[in-house]
Amino acid sequence: MDCIEVQGLMNQFIDDKLDEKTLTEFLEHVKHCPSCYDDLEATYTVMAVLRLLDDEEETPELLRALDRRIEEKENWLKQQRRNRFLKKVVGLLAGLAAAFLIFSMIMFGIG
Repeated sequence: MDCIEVQGLMNQFIDDKLDEKTLTEFLEHVKHCPSCYDDLEATYTVMAVLRLLDDEEETPELLRALDRRIEEKENWLKQQRRNRFLKKVVGLLAGLAAAFLIFSMIMFGIG
């Protein structure tokens, strides 16, 4: 993903509207591109201030909130990858168990 694509996705990131693949690429780019991180920080701050104008009770920890959001999204992505891996492992183990049972039935004439 390049800087132009990241620029176009900043509002969607802030509004939690990126799919998993796009989110992964977006975060990877922002983490390694200081210019895009600065732009995201500015965009996030502007949007947060606009939201604060609508809700005066919210306290602004804007920059820390952005870093927390990035960290939350990275953790969510890790959890999604972990879940997919576990599903594959469980499926593989179930298949091996079934194959073992079938093999045992054939070898020992059970059934």
